[in-house]
Amino acid sequence: MPQTKLTDHDKASLKVVFRALDKDGSGAVTALEMLDCLRTVQAALELPDVEALMREVDLDHNGTINWDEFVLVMEKKLSQTTTEAEMFEILDHNGTGQLNPAELKQGLLRFGCDANDQAAQWHYPMTRRLC
Repeated sequence: MPQTKLTDHDKASLKVVFRALDKDGSGAVTALEMLDCLRTVQAALELPDVEALMREVDLDHNGTINWDEFVLVMEKKLSQTTTEAEMFEILDHNGTGQLNPAELKQGLLRFGCDANDQAAQWHYPMTRRLC
């Protein structure tokens, strides 16, 4: 499958996610920053797990993920999940064929979006129309 080329709009959206991951503003995401982010979406990972994931993305082997590496992995990931149906399956954790507010909130967090309860409740009616 060919790799997806990100638009300027896509890159601007990803930049927001990258900045949220890069807690210290250094321009690179460390394993501890990544672990902190993953724990906000209740991922049951430990530091060695995150370090192993990062080694797959860290092309210059300096122990961090910089912006260019982040964009490359997101282009690859987006080319693997391109259809709305596939995205829906990712978000539908309980496999019911419908998204509930909790699943939507988890999905918003996963993709670096505002995921407070009010935002999730605002987005929820729109997902019901899509399903």
